[in-house]
Amino acid sequence: MENSKRSPLKIFSDIFASVAPVLAASGLMLALLTAVQFMLGYFNIMDLTAHSTFQLIYLAFSLIFTLFPVFIAWSAARALKCNQAVAMIIGSLMVAPDLMTYMAGGGERITFLGIPVMRQTWMLGQASEWYSYSGTVIPALLAVLVLYLLERLLYVLFNEEVGAVAVPLLSLLIMVPLTLCIIGPVGLFAGKGALFLYQKAEAVSPIAGGAMIGGLWSLLLLFGAQKSILPIAGNDLLTTGRLTLLGYAGAAIFAQAGAAMGVMIRTRNSKTRTTAGASLLAAVIGGVSDPASVGINLRFKRPMLAAIIAGAAGGAFMGYGGILGDQAVNYGLVSLFFTYSVDTIREFAFYAGGLAIAFFGAWLLSWLFNISEDEIDPDFDSEEEDTADMTDAEDAGEEVTAETEETAETAAEAAAPAPAVENSSEENSFVEAPAEAEAVSAGESAAAPDEAGEEAAAEEKSAAEESDPTAENSPAAETAAAAAAVTAAAAAEEAEADRDQQAVSEGEESEEEEEDDDAPIVLDITAPMTGKVLPLSSVKDASFASGEIGKGVCIIPDNGDVFAPADGVVTMVYGPANHAIALKLEDSVDMLIHIGLGTAGLGGRYFQAFVSDGDTVSRGTRLLSADLDKLRAEGCDLSTPVVIGNPDLYTDISVKTGMTAGPETVIMTVTI
Repeated sequence: MENSKRSPLKIFSDIFASVAPVLAASGLMLALLTAVQFMLGYFNIMDLTAHSTFQLIYLAFSLIFTLFPVFIAWSAARALKCNQAVAMIIGSLMVAPDLMTYMAGGGERITFLGIPVMRQTWMLGQASEWYSYSGTVIPALLAVLVLYLLERLLYVLFNEEVGAVAVPLLSLLIMVPLTLCIIGPVGLFAGKGALFLYQKAEAVSPIAGGAMIGGLWSLLLLFGAQKSILPIAGNDLLTTGRLTLLGYAGAAIFAQAGAAMGVMIRTRNSKTRTTAGASLLAAVIGGVSDPASVGINLRFKRPMLAAIIAGAAGGAFMGYGGILGDQAVNYGLVSLFFTYSVDTIREFAFYAGGLAIAFFGAWLLSWLFNISEDEIDPDFDSEEEDTADMTDAEDAGEEVTAETEETAETAAEAAAPAPAVENSSEENSFVEAPAEAEAVSAGESAAAPDEAGEEAAAEEKSAAEESDPTAENSPAAETAAAAAAVTAAAAAEEAEADRDQQAVSEGEESEEEEEDDDAPIVLDITAPMTGKVLPLSSVKDASFASGEIGKGVCIIPDNGDVFAPADGVVTMVYGPANHAIALKLEDSVDMLIHIGLGTAGLGGRYFQAFVSDGDTVSRGTRLLSADLDKLRAEGCDLSTPVVIGNPDLYTDISVKTGMTAGPETVIMTVTI
């Protein structure tokens, strides 16, 4: 489906839905590793960071956070339906080792046509800190959004053949400097603004400073802007041995966990529930809040708002209590007992209270705000519906099993000679009875008319006796008896003829049903567009005309509407041009409908999609539409190939050409 036909919230959700599960898994593992490593080091039991096994495991699970721009770029390009390879190159550029070295202050300043690639370094305590794109979300997301708009423009300028190479080439040439010089540094600018606001807030009151960090810390992480504020924590730790900034950040972390808890309870989707559960554990145990903030709360929008509000409340409470810590870290519950409990019980109580306000406040607000699953995906199926589907499937399975058992029993009964005679049901109409059974059946059928004749003769005789009781052996009585015998014989002959006719009819019906059972399955393909139907060889494109792409016909349309030619599923809408659509029809028939030639380079102009990838469609469902007059004005050839891409899988595919077809006209027949 064209992106304009999907809600922005749906597209936004799709971006984060792809990475949310692995993000939650990695975050939970990092939280556990961090908690164990911190506690063992705090009590001088063991330094896990010195062991290569720990280093390798930690590296593996931290890669998604280090390379976050790459994953976000890929997922965003996938959701927006632009070039994923180009997007991944842009994301990879942001975390390339050479660029990281430059961003850390190494080498001479880099410029592009005089525009500098921005960088900044700070001192965090005794260590140097620099702005980088590792772990950021927004810069890569903005870059791919610009890439999507740029591709749409470029596809207007180039046709399909030239654009296949020219569009990626020009996209990279334009996007690389644009990303490094303008789009990427948005996080740096956001960080400088946040630093200014925090300093002003702290000057007014620690309550205001705590509220700002508790509410906005998770958003700063999305931009990478938190690094602009961290030098304050380093300076405080260096001069006084205590800090407050990262304590306030604890409220933000627990608020994200609480909001994820609200989603976990509220959601109807079992996968979302599992991901939310792992995400909140990662935040609570080890302070890794990215899985909750990015994978869950930002995706559903309202939980993120709940986390901001509750985090600000928790941070303000901490600021009021004057909390202090002795390390420039925040490891969730680990920090609660080891970092922010070093001075007085009062400070510990305010820190724990702030975490509780943030967590339970976000939980309650997230639950009250509800999550917008239906807004994100109107076709969302709840677990109850899934369960119902499974129940239906199980019932269907039981019915099939019962039918199979009944068929087996019927076959067994039919195989037995004597019972086969008694069973006259339709289920045995295809089973030949043994010769003895036929003979017995014929005898029984003949006996019935004979008995009827005898009864008729007796009635005639009784009537004669009533008319003349003394004339038992009279000629009249003999005549009546003879007449009754003739009547009985005639009735017997008529019954025999009826029985023979019935046997012939049953035999013919049996043969017809057997022939129907052996008949091949045929799928009729109706015209997806109205217009003149020509042989596929008439298409002025060698790939179609030669049959290389598949077997089918060509339609010269007189109307721009495209309809499903049979029941099936949409495999792909070729965006952003929306000039072609691939379908998987009944019996796995692969079909491609390509509207016109040279239309891919129009970038979606004059086309509109009404379905999206994965949609189930019925025969006659409207799929696409095209403005034929404007296509003609653009000089496009309106020849529309309609081809089956896997013809070798079928016994025969017959096509009908040389006619004008309507929506219900059969143009192809596939014999399965």
